[in-house]
Amino acid sequence: NTESGALEKEWLSDDLPSCVAFHPTERVIASGFESGCVRILSLDLGSDGSDDSVHEYQQHRTAVAQVAYDFNATYLFSSGIDGTVAQFDVAKGYMPVQMVAAGA
Repeated sequence: NTESGALEKEWLSDDLPSCVAFHPTERVIASGFESGCVRILSLDLGSDGSDDSVHEYQQHRTAVAQVAYDFNATYLFSSGIDGTVAQFDVAKGYMPVQMVAAGA
């Protein structure tokens, strides 16, 4: 935490973020990266004080263009510039549940 009370988190990667989405009701952000990786980060510490808060999935072969939650935050979607769209189930720990390629 900084003096202003803002929460600081570090990615342990040189990978650059390309997009971000905020969960509508929880302190969670989803970020897409140039490598095609999608990372979900809780802004809160776990109940035991640990910082085991990152889910990471490599669903795209190229940069992630957009990440977005559906209207009730049941699913997170990511789209890659390679024409793929991935669907993640939020209630199941952001488990990837579907992948669709352009033209499929």
